[in-house]
Amino acid sequence: MAIAVRKAALIIEFTSLGILILWLLWVAEMKPQESRLTLANLTLPFTASFFVLAGFITDLYFRWIKNTEQKRNTVHLLLFCFLALCLLGVWAVSLMKTITTLG
Repeated sequence: MAIAVRKAALIIEFTSLGILILWLLWVAEMKPQESRLTLANLTLPFTASFFVLAGFITDLYFRWIKNTEQKRNTVHLLLFCFLALCLLGVWAVSLMKTITTLG
């Protein structure tokens, strides 16, 4: 079960990363007169970046928490939760800053 979840997380992470890179290449090819990005144009990279981050956090969970020798290491779990919340917080702040810049 854990291997299937880990494999699915890696597939989602790298597929989302590919989508994000393709979107960045599309933006780089835009002409200056059509370079105005709207919120609708940014929903794809917002979603893809979230799934890249979620896949990364899932992979960290399996490496640091699930596959450790010690079954109940509270310090590792607390550090993982703090790191995951920090990463998601930075993502959310950058999302809000981007949205307010567009408005």
